[in-house]
Amino acid sequence: QGLIINAEKAIPIFQRYLDRVPTDQNTAVHYAFVLFWADKRTEAKNLAENLLLRDGLGSLALYNLGCLFDEFEEPQRYIELLRKAIEKGYREIEQTRNYKFTTKNSECEKELREIVAALEATVVEEGTRKEESEAIV
Repeated sequence: QGLIINAEKAIPIFQRYLDRVPTDQNTAVHYAFVLFWADKRTEAKNLAENLLLRDGLGSLALYNLGCLFDEFEEPQRYIELLRKAIEKGYREIEQTRNYKFTTKNSECEKELREIVAALEATVVEEGTRKEESEAIV
């Protein structure tokens, strides 16, 4: 109950900010979460869907939208958006490794483990390349 009350209080603050800075995609994603927590699920989902139509969403925005879609009981969209986020440079290993699905789905949990393993390998490889390039300089 307290979460709903506080989220409702936050709505006009987010609206005012986004009226001034409509291009702030991360705040818009957080606003979608606030709408969700305020039990305005239809508005939250519509905003999330509209955000996905924007060009140039950053990796963190994509990841967070995936988390929101899991809250909407669409864990496969979390997986889809996580993959897109990684393609755009998302590298938050611990956050991803510790993710717990809201919607229990064994197939998505298996895919997540595979993605985490691949992401760990990517981070190691990128770190090695960076060390090698710094050693050359």
